[in-house]
Amino acid sequence: MTQLLNAYHEMTGLKCEAELIGGGTYAWAMGIIIAFGPTISGMEQTEHETNEYVPNDAFLLPRKIYRETLERTCMNNKLQFGG
Repeated sequence: MTQLLNAYHEMTGLKCEAELIGGGTYAWAMGIIIAFGPTISGMEQTEHETNEYVPNDAFLLPRKIYRETLERTCMNNKLQFGG
């Protein structure tokens, strides 16, 4: 979780806290998992509305954040476990 939030901060320049929300995501059914869907401060939120959309930059940002998080996690595990 820390790696995910750090990557979000570095990619957006925004400091944020993790937020727990209600609702049905796959995370509830899978045990130890994080459902991560970043919202960007100041960006119009249109999800679950008529004609919802996501600007291209906002659509690609989570991919960059996920990649950075996975790279950091794999690198830390390699260093920690020597594999």
